[in-house]
Amino acid sequence: MARLCRFVFLDLIRGEPDFWESGDVKKAAFSLEQRGSTDGNVAFAFKGDFKNSVWAFMGGRGVEGTISGEFTVDVKAEKIFKFRAYAKCKAYGASEWTQRGLPHGTFPLVFAMTEANDDPLAHEIPPAAVSRKVDYSDPKFPAFNK
Repeated sequence: MARLCRFVFLDLIRGEPDFWESGDVKKAAFSLEQRGSTDGNVAFAFKGDFKNSVWAFMGGRGVEGTISGEFTVDVKAEKIFKFRAYAKCKAYGASEWTQRGLPHGTFPLVFAMTEANDDPLAHEIPPAAVSRKVDYSDPKFPAFNK
């Protein structure tokens, strides 16, 4: 869930946004429920609330919302092979690269997510956070990791 909060819940509409720093995550409250298991696969459902915000010299930006979804893990391979999620948010502000066409005040922002296991391109192009040398592999939330 840390990767979702820091590297996915971003306003990608007008260009490539800045990623959230660990201190920008103000709320990350998620619950997880096992839904069942068959043939070495375990299914889970999750839901949560999140809030990210940062204030800078030129103003601030933020996103606040809820997410719900489900995923299935192949226990033997230690791999998620099915993932479906939907997040509904309110967002405001702009990042360094998303200044054009910025709506005034808050605006709705939604995310629909699915796994990319069958997409060969997804296995060749790393997430943008990897190329920028941020802590994508092991993201931290100092306020939550106590």
